[in-house]
Amino acid sequence: MGGCVGARECTTLHALTQADVLVISVVIMTLFSMKFLLGLCKVVKKYVPNVLLLLLVANAMLLLWLFGGQTFGLIAPGGGGHGARLVLSLGWATFLVLLLVLGRWLVEVLPTRPPSVYLVILGRLSVYGSFIGLFIVLYTLVPTLVFYVSSAERTSAFSQWYFALDTRLGVYELFPTFLDGVRAIPWLYNVIDISYTHTMTALIVLTLLLPVASFQQAYKLMLGIVVTLLLSVPMWLAAPALAPLQLALTDTLSSETLIAQTAPIRTVYETRSETTWGTQTGEWIAMWERVHTEGFGYAISANPSMHMAWGVLIVMFLWRVAWWAGLLALPFLVFEAIGTILFLQHYVIDIPVGILVGFVSVWIVDRYGTLPEQSVQRFWFSPMLWLNRFGRRLRLRQLD
Repeated sequence: MGGCVGARECTTLHALTQADVLVISVVIMTLFSMKFLLGLCKVVKKYVPNVLLLLLVANAMLLLWLFGGQTFGLIAPGGGGHGARLVLSLGWATFLVLLLVLGRWLVEVLPTRPPSVYLVILGRLSVYGSFIGLFIVLYTLVPTLVFYVSSAERTSAFSQWYFALDTRLGVYELFPTFLDGVRAIPWLYNVIDISYTHTMTALIVLTLLLPVASFQQAYKLMLGIVVTLLLSVPMWLAAPALAPLQLALTDTLSSETLIAQTAPIRTVYETRSETTWGTQTGEWIAMWERVHTEGFGYAISANPSMHMAWGVLIVMFLWRVAWWAGLLALPFLVFEAIGTILFLQHYVIDIPVGILVGFVSVWIVDRYGTLPEQSVQRFWFSPMLWLNRFGRRLRLRQLD
């Protein structure tokens, strides 16, 4: 009655028993680990700055999408270059985490009798340096993963749709006259070039100097840089698109229809390749081509334009410092918008969408981005707090 009738029944019963044991074991381990996981989440939420936490979550979700998509055949494997660069980025992140731990150890754990001021300063600077390093690594890793998971078919389809929209608006019919008109005024061309090319530089300088007037506003600006990226990622994934000139010159996407559609741009580029404009646009094309040939995938971050989103951040936060500073920054935003079209790096629709992303980001950080004075996360931003104290000693007007 209690024995097995045949070998098959015994094997099945044994297999079911093993499965039951496995399920019960997993359930028990999960229940025991829940307390640990909840405790870990509380620690992470308390000590890890939101700036890094948002980037960590975004990277984790994209990595799950990447490896899950490859496992189930939804995403084709990328080139070897991507794997090497990904490992390198994660390796640098690990190194910087270790440096951060060292800094924390120097400041809080290492016994010093009497306490060494220089040791404390070294520790705090190493923590801040590690934070900046992690921020850069995690920030650049997000678009890298986005580029990698985007398919060539969707990229080609949406790029051609955007290009057709600009064609219907008459952009490429007027472009040669527009380009030659701007080039005929050297100072105007140079201002547009500087505004577009050095947007990130201007943003970094503002982030470094803003703590003198307000630590909170500087923190919100840094958080805004992250939020603009995270708001853009879903749009890049949903509607990936190459820059117009890159679309026209990318051989791997070439087709008879695409060649005919982008002929006006190629003609402009080929007839002006020896000019300063031709050299500069050629450098942009070479950079995006390296991104693709090294295995990162297509640079599909056309819409929304991050240049426009960053430009809105610059104008809005300068306006908070002084209304006249924001007013002076408005032409910078206008020149940026002109540069996106002048250098054929964006479509017309990318400009308003990028501006909208910038304003939404400012609204989000204003509503949710305040860092309380009692927060232990302020430890990460010691140099910014020092700059704020310096500004107070100079009796500069504070925004907080």
